[in-house]
Amino acid sequence: MIKLGAHVVVPTMFPDKTSQVWHVQPEALAEVEKTGEADITWEFQHEGEFMHLAQLDTLLAVAYRPPTRRLRMPYLPYARPQRRSRPRSDHRISAC
Repeated sequence: MIKLGAHVVVPTMFPDKTSQVWHVQPEALAEVEKTGEADITWEFQHEGEFMHLAQLDTLLAVAYRPPTRRLRMPYLPYARPQRRSRPRSDHRISAC
């Protein structure tokens, strides 16, 4: 789920199952225009949201040009803690 300020950004779904962020609620855009800042929050639900996030950023940059765009991500998808790699004698690479 992607939010612009307190407003949820709902991508437009097309009949061919594609989607695009090309329209945002007027209340959210009024807030951006008033403050000159765009606070975007991404609460990861699926990979397709990455494209929606890029489309929202492009829409804001081209149409509204807020000097400040902040992205908050409470959860970083696919983040893994770093572990030291240790060679093991029982580790084998196999092909099926």
